[in-house]
Amino acid sequence: MNEASPHSYPVVEFFISDKKQENKIKICSLVTDVITAAPLTTPSSSTNKQMKKLGLLAAESCSGLTEVGILIGVDYFWQIVKGSNVQLGRELYAVSTIFGWMPVGLQYGEGEFVYQNSAIVNFSCVQDSLRSLWDLDFMCLSENSAISNEEKEMIECFERGIRLEGDRYSVGLLWKSEMGQLENNFEVALRRFKNLRNRLNRYPEIFQQYKNVIEEQINEGIVEECSQEITESSYFMPHREIIKPNETTSCRIVYDASSSRSKGVNSLNDILDVGPNLSPLVLYMILKFRKFEIAFSGDIAKAFLMIGISEKDRDYLKFLWFGDNEQGYKTLRFKRLPFGLCCSPAILAMTIKYHIKKYKSVNPECFEMLNSSLYVDDLYYGSDTIEDACRLSTDAVNIFKDAGMDLRKLSLIARNLIPCGLRKAIKWD
Repeated sequence: MNEASPHSYPVVEFFISDKKQENKIKICSLVTDVITAAPLTTPSSSTNKQMKKLGLLAAESCSGLTEVGILIGVDYFWQIVKGSNVQLGRELYAVSTIFGWMPVGLQYGEGEFVYQNSAIVNFSCVQDSLRSLWDLDFMCLSENSAISNEEKEMIECFERGIRLEGDRYSVGLLWKSEMGQLENNFEVALRRFKNLRNRLNRYPEIFQQYKNVIEEQINEGIVEECSQEITESSYFMPHREIIKPNETTSCRIVYDASSSRSKGVNSLNDILDVGPNLSPLVLYMILKFRKFEIAFSGDIAKAFLMIGISEKDRDYLKFLWFGDNEQGYKTLRFKRLPFGLCCSPAILAMTIKYHIKKYKSVNPECFEMLNSSLYVDDLYYGSDTIEDACRLSTDAVNIFKDAGMDLRKLSLIARNLIPCGLRKAIKWD
């Protein structure tokens, strides 16, 4: 495989818009002589007739085959595509764009099928992917890198700012020392929210599940309604649904803190620090888990959402939600730590480490267990007797309860001395 070599390309900025100049998008692009040798085919006459019959105003296109003049990536995709679609055939749809309706999919017609495929291989990406693959294979065998002095300072600064408010810790976000400018991202969030509404309107059952999630979080004080005022000292996170039909809760909500209006414009995650990696060595944790006669495990319920966010940082965790009327919307914001931030895992780990240090002298055995055998929000440990396993588990539950966290789904597995090697499982909540 040849090594990748660097190339320099001119960079230009230009605008694309519809004929009425009502929708204009600024694009930053590289200039190259050839994008692809494959020509583009235009919609067939039968497809155009079908769209016209449905009252869909098609986007203008050239006749016959034409070369690719502009290749627009996903960073501009949602500025062009409006989200609505109409099925024209078995595998053909009309998609609404700012230029009009555009047919997308396969066109079936008479005669012989001719397939033309093009591939662009970025060798540096392939090499990086292979390197990442091997790194993943050896991840559990290599020692975690030592915490740098900068990370130690970050941990100390974090612990100076952490506050126990009632039975819950309140923390600030991990901002980079040299923060760039952050736009509020409202326009992108609004456009994606409208697309979300259009999608969910077609699936009432999923729509209701989507609403139930946030209504439950409002009742639990995880999110709150806030001012509709749009300021520069804020950030709006787009959100969307993830459907997992085989799970009890088939609809989950994910938030995009990496969203920005265009390439080169900072997102929230761009100016947040990832923070230190405080997770234990995976192989060490697994081997220790397996060495005991009695093994047990558990996890912290909604671990990230059990940590409060300081008032000064909550305006950077805004999102749009469904209003009282069909087309309206309102603004909500997180009072707790959402999962979608790049710094969320580090904040959770540092908060737990800070909390369990209080028990280092009072309950050293349980402290050592939690300090070395907790991976993100999952606990894997064991003991040589059922009595010790129950005692350690109960102590861990009480320690997390003092931080407003619920260690649950505790499951204990004991070796049975029956020759056939049966195992018995004891579960409790």
